[in-house]
Amino acid sequence: MNQKLKVTVGILVIVVALGYWVVQGVAGNEVYYLTVSELPARKADLTGQRVKIGGIVKTGSIHFLNPLNVEFLLAQGEEAVSVKYEGATPDMFK
Repeated sequence: MNQKLKVTVGILVIVVALGYWVVQGVAGNEVYYLTVSELPARKADLTGQRVKIGGIVKTGSIHFLNPLNVEFLLAQGEEAVSVKYEGATPDMFK
């Protein structure tokens, strides 16, 4: 084989391997993003799955059960949903 063909095949193998690695890393890690108003309609479909919910924490609703468990109300307009979060609270929570 000539030198150009060897380099081309080598680059192709690397690109295919990286593509496969990225696809395997992403597969199964999807997390749905919903608004507070969308959640009730999709609740049955999403049972047992991780969900990200966008909204604003209702003033006065935060209750720390311990440093890694917190309960609060997430609101959007007039609608609100109760959230029980386990783990270190994200920076955006502040």
